[in-house]
Amino acid sequence: MLFALLTNLSHEQEMTNREYLDDLDAEEPDDFINSLTAQMTRRDEVIAPFVSGIKQSYIFGGICGIAANTSIKAMADMRSINLFGVQQICRNSIALEQALAAIPSIDNEAVQLRLDRVRTYFELLNMPFEALLAFITEHEDLFSPEEYANLLKIQVPGREIPADALDRVSDILR
Repeated sequence: MLFALLTNLSHEQEMTNREYLDDLDAEEPDDFINSLTAQMTRRDEVIAPFVSGIKQSYIFGGICGIAANTSIKAMADMRSINLFGVQQICRNSIALEQALAAIPSIDNEAVQLRLDRVRTYFELLNMPFEALLAFITEHEDLFSPEEYANLLKIQVPGREIPADALDRVSDILR
């Protein structure tokens, strides 16, 4: 299991090394996601005859949780992203969800909830600041204060963030 988790973390680190400012609407997930999903599929096929379903669920469910958390934490290391970059990250999340859903012992609903959270987080980058404030007001507990603050730090072409944005978000989250 440790090897699987380390492999996942290694692949997810690629996300922070990539620039998400291409002006292309890619139709496929990033190569590192394709590699990760292929490795997960192979590992499932190899261990399935020897590891019970509940243990498989534990292993691959852990990978899903780590992938979701790592994706959100990767935002802190990103400097800028555009609409196509947000779409690419969402596409990567969908590919990961599909790969995990193909593993019979996985709780598909839990996987979907975790990775929907990732997509929601990145899609918040497409919101104008006032709409983001409204979202935060309605969903204070969906993300941590630090995660909401990271949304303000990343530069998104066409999105204006006022100088007092962090203070305004902090006021909502108190």
